Amino acid sequence: MAPKQKPVAEPAPVEVDDQQQTEPGDEPVEDPRSLGTGHMLCLLDDDIRAIWDAPEVDRLSLLAERIPIEAADNFREEIEMQLYLTLIEHCSDQRKDGLCLTARQTSVALMMVKMLVDDIRAGVELDASGEVLRIVEKTAAVDKFRELALTYTIDMPVFSPPEMRLLSDYLGVTFFAHYNLYMYCLMCPRQMERIEVSLVLHEPEVPPPLEEAAELSDDISGSKQPLEAVARSTSQEVDVILEVDTPDEPVQDSTSPPVRKGFLDRIHEIRLRMVK
Repeated sequence: MAPKQKPVAEPAPVEVDDQQQTEPGDEPVEDPRSLGTGHMLCLLDDDIRAIWDAPEVDRLSLLAERIPIEAADNFREEIEMQLYLTLIEHCSDQRKDGLCLTARQTSVALMMVKMLVDDIRAGVELDASGEVLRIVEKTAAVDKFRELALTYTIDMPVFSPPEMRLLSDYLGVTFFAHYNLYMYCLMCPRQMERIEVSLVLHEPEVPPPLEEAAELSDDISGSKQPLEAVARSTSQEVDVILEVDTPDEPVQDSTSPPVRKGFLDRIHEIRLRMVK
């Protein structure tokens, strides 16, 4: 009689995570926005080039389609968008005072500025009445930028030291020069003030009837005058001429040409016509 065999215990099934099952040859796809430093780009290189190549009037709308903004209202969103667009345009070589950076360098510069703006937005605290309880000091923002500049110049070099110096100088005369203004716009909504003004409008005067209107005539000076006024002024001028030119004068001899007499006769004839 054969001895009984001891039952063999079957090994417990091993659970394998579906995410860990990778087929041979497959590698995890890296996010093109990741820089390997824990930071994520806001825009890719192609997005920067598309904004550079677009007409100037369309650049702001293209930027708004590609970058998310957490602004509280349209007013603050427009200010923030304009800050980013000005930076992108200044980093290109299309301007005389441009920084001549590459698309990747421009993407990193935009990410750095947006991180500073997000820190301001997250660090500001208001109470129910709108009073400011906490703000982000300018020195803290400068220290944050210095840390990012060292990271992407030494630890993970994207910029050369001269290029980072140019970027720092540009931000020093734009963003950091108006830091308090940007912080105010980010933490305070746009104030709307309604002003009511009362004006008294007088009724227009009734124009005189056309029957009493006088026809205008151009005088020598080019101004418009009624014909009657022109006639009176002409008559007065003729009287003055006659008074000046009709004193007792010696009678002209027959040898002198009758120039003076003909001129006076002509003046007298004009006067008679004007009087009629």
